[in-house]
Amino acid sequence: MALFLLVGLLVTILFGRLLLERRLSLAPTPTITRPPASTSTPTVDIRATIVVAEITTQAAYKIAQRSRITPTRQATLTPTATPALPEESQPTDTPDPARPVLLPVIGGGNPPTETPPSAFTTPMPDGSSAPTPTPNPVEVTQTAEAGVTATALLFTPTSTDTPLPTVTPTPTPLPVSTQQALTLAAIDLYAGPSVLYPTVNKLATGLTVWLAGRSRSGEWVHVCCKDNIDGWARRVHFKPFDNKLPIGAPTNADGNDERWLAVQESSATPREPLPIRTAIPDGDFPLFRHDAAGTGQVSFNLPSSPAIESSGGAGGGISASPIVVGSHILVPSFDNHLYNFFGNSQHWRFQFNSLIQNAPAIQDSNIYVIDDSGLLTALKGSGEGESAIESRSVAVDWQEQVSAPKAPLNIRGNLLFVTGSNNTLYALERLQRPPNGRTRWTFVADSTGTGLQYPAIGDQLLYVGDTKLRALDVYSGTVIWQDPVISGVTAPPVYAGPLGNPTTSLYRLAEVYVAETGGGIHALDANTGAPYWRTDTNYQITALAMDDTRVYAAGSGVLLALDRQTGNQLWNYSISATGPLGGPLVGNDRILVADANGIYILDARTGTRQWSLSRPMTLQPAVSNGLIYLPSGPDVSPVKINN
Repeated sequence: MALFLLVGLLVTILFGRLLLERRLSLAPTPTITRPPASTSTPTVDIRATIVVAEITTQAAYKIAQRSRITPTRQATLTPTATPALPEESQPTDTPDPARPVLLPVIGGGNPPTETPPSAFTTPMPDGSSAPTPTPNPVEVTQTAEAGVTATALLFTPTSTDTPLPTVTPTPTPLPVSTQQALTLAAIDLYAGPSVLYPTVNKLATGLTVWLAGRSRSGEWVHVCCKDNIDGWARRVHFKPFDNKLPIGAPTNADGNDERWLAVQESSATPREPLPIRTAIPDGDFPLFRHDAAGTGQVSFNLPSSPAIESSGGAGGGISASPIVVGSHILVPSFDNHLYNFFGNSQHWRFQFNSLIQNAPAIQDSNIYVIDDSGLLTALKGSGEGESAIESRSVAVDWQEQVSAPKAPLNIRGNLLFVTGSNNTLYALERLQRPPNGRTRWTFVADSTGTGLQYPAIGDQLLYVGDTKLRALDVYSGTVIWQDPVISGVTAPPVYAGPLGNPTTSLYRLAEVYVAETGGGIHALDANTGAPYWRTDTNYQITALAMDDTRVYAAGSGVLLALDRQTGNQLWNYSISATGPLGGPLVGNDRILVADANGIYILDARTGTRQWSLSRPMTLQPAVSNGLIYLPSGPDVSPVKINN
């Protein structure tokens, strides 16, 4: 019995030692292959858990450090199963130059979401982490395509985006800004920007309205769309107030200026066709001051030599300034004839009953001439559809008796304007004869003062100077505005605006320049008459001209240049005490002026004389195709100086 107990004790001690040695040799090596499931609960080895956690933390720290130094876009291993995240969900690390930069979404979209962390690999026995799998080229390509698709979607609204407001098309263009304004008088509203449209409404004085657009020159504004008001009226009848400047406007500009309104047109039908404004062909000189605005702007070169050629002989000498169309020169003569010279020979001549001392005018295919008796004659070609200029002989289309003229003719569309010596301005129909005669309207000026000057034509306003400066409606003769300060207009007004010769230095949409008794020169808003600047010259100014940056004033003994923006005097040049003949002509940074002693060409920027010709002169020259036509001498035709 004792023997059995001794043997059992030895076996127990031996088994216990072996068991203890085996336990001490266990290591926290993870089990790669899980053993079969057991119903018993295994005892957790706390030391092994702590070691694994520390290794995982170190691995995560190393990866985080590497990502801060060289961030890379993680490739999607299964792009077809996991869609690309929207741009607002992408991590905001430092951009990688190798990857495309996606634009942010402006408004709408889902709120940003966190990118799920990457799963770390199981730590290796030596404490290092398993290498990160490298995506194959196909997967990289797929990930890049997903990024491109996401970028394109940024510009395509989705169901989660806030929908943009829908703009409803309107009959007229949307305005740059809408201005509130106060009516200054009881006025009619027209269906379009002209009195040629039918009236559609009336506005009372002191009414607050909204201006939603303007005509190109700013002369007319579109009143719309409050209290069922929709129509057009002239800008002068409104006082805009408390309007802010549009975005991008100069900080020193006026928010109440009509230039900030969008240019609009009317779809209504006028009572009669609106005149179509046609540009003067290059080289033509069809009116006394070249264009209806009276600017005197032409194009000419500096003559290289005074090679004078005669274009033909007029029997009685030249009695009025020449008009040029193409190669045809029209000039009246003291023998009561109108001559048409073509090249160096006479093309035709036509006899009148009285002397012609004012330049004729040309429009379309007709020639208009007024003699000293006040008989206005329209000449046409002798053949069907033939131009009077090119015809070998001409015929009378119509004649109308008015007052003896004080100035040459001016034309706008179908209307012909005659400045009468009886202080009356006539507007006559050129192409049709109304039931009550060819005269459409007349305006009687003040009987005192300097008398009517040659009128300048703007958009739909006619600028008339006598004792005052007035702006008349071209089609009705109604006075639209009158300057209360200017006293005694001594030179024909000059209009500058977007219709006609475009300018680059307009501080307003349209400007008008005028000289008064005592030598004052004024710049005004042509649409409203509001003063812009005034300059005193102490000279009696009798003629004006302008180019893009300067106003030129000529008078007894002097030619001046003024800055159009400020009115400051830039230079002056001495001419004959008798003053200029007609007015200065300006072009190509040169100015040409004629006086009794000859003609002078100056540098328009400095006033320096560049060329001159001494020759007795009595009339204003004409410029055409780079040539200067000089009406001079008792029995000779205009002469031209080759360039």
